[in-house]
Amino acid sequence: MELEILPMDQNIFEKAINFKLEIFKLAHTFEDEKKFWVWKYLTNPYKMNGVPHGYVLKQQDNVFGIIGQFALPIKIGAIETTGYAACDFSVDEDFRTYGLFLANKFWRDARPSVSLSTSVNRASFNIHKKFGAEDLEIGCISMMRVINYKKTIRMFFKYREKGMQEERLENNTMTNLSSSLFKTLFKYDFKKFPSGMTVSSINNFNKEFDDFWQKISINYEVAIVRDKKYLTWRYVNYPLKGTKIFAAYDRNGSLSGFISLNKPLDNPYSNIAIDELFTKPDDYSSQNALIKTAINYSKKEGVAALTATNFDLSLNNLFQKNLFFEMKSANSKYLYKFNGSPPENNRWYTSGGDGDVSF
Repeated sequence: MELEILPMDQNIFEKAINFKLEIFKLAHTFEDEKKFWVWKYLTNPYKMNGVPHGYVLKQQDNVFGIIGQFALPIKIGAIETTGYAACDFSVDEDFRTYGLFLANKFWRDARPSVSLSTSVNRASFNIHKKFGAEDLEIGCISMMRVINYKKTIRMFFKYREKGMQEERLENNTMTNLSSSLFKTLFKYDFKKFPSGMTVSSINNFNKEFDDFWQKISINYEVAIVRDKKYLTWRYVNYPLKGTKIFAAYDRNGSLSGFISLNKPLDNPYSNIAIDELFTKPDDYSSQNALIKTAINYSKKEGVAALTATNFDLSLNNLFQKNLFFEMKSANSKYLYKFNGSPPENNRWYTSGGDGDVSF
């Protein structure tokens, strides 16, 4: 029977989910993964007319490959548009040669203003590069803060036992874990915030976050639009992990930044990840207060480690001052492609929550 590449509609939705669960051996239940896909694709408020949210490689009633793409609001210079991030890209071993055809559907047929790919394996990375995607070098950096040394060591060996391709852990973990343990035990971790600053837990994003985005966004040439609408969909409505959000306020009571933490339901090693840390670029007081809040919250939760991915170098330096260490990775977490002329100054602001790597 002839293979077909078709838009992923609701008639094939559940078979595509089962295919992903089988390929990746995820800990999610079918119902959890379905909630995730409905959130990411079907209830996504940023869909662009004429662009399907995914394609499937189908033969008769069986699915042998999938590629998904979820819409995101993108600021490019002074313009706000819709971009798409590639995700859920997988092909059955017997149909590998058709991977290029699936990727072609995303990179060439859809043609959104901006295309992102959060490739975490070499095969996917190389395919997207064939279609003109470029490295976003900031995405190469991941940071880890050991919260519980014994739990982190067990996490490392469990990854090894399962044969997981965790290059960040494989290359330099043992050396850095030892160094991190020494620093954690013998360097005093100051918890006081600058005078007059407060950090509070919040459950939703209100209008002040719209105002905050408008004020801060002028510092970035390219970024996902972090307004109330996006932040609510991305963090408050996300169905599969325990999200904890903290907001920082200056001595005048004005919002100065926020941080979003997640503890994935499918993570057997109890990590917490910093999905979002957004402040004015040079507001080190707010950044430091939010990082320390994340550390203290992680300690209360009793997790193995706190991680942070894809922030700029100044923030990574601040993470290091708070006893995080850098983890190595062979692949960039982000690839990007502009359909048309890219902005002259394509300075990105990225966070771990921007892409499929943390979903």
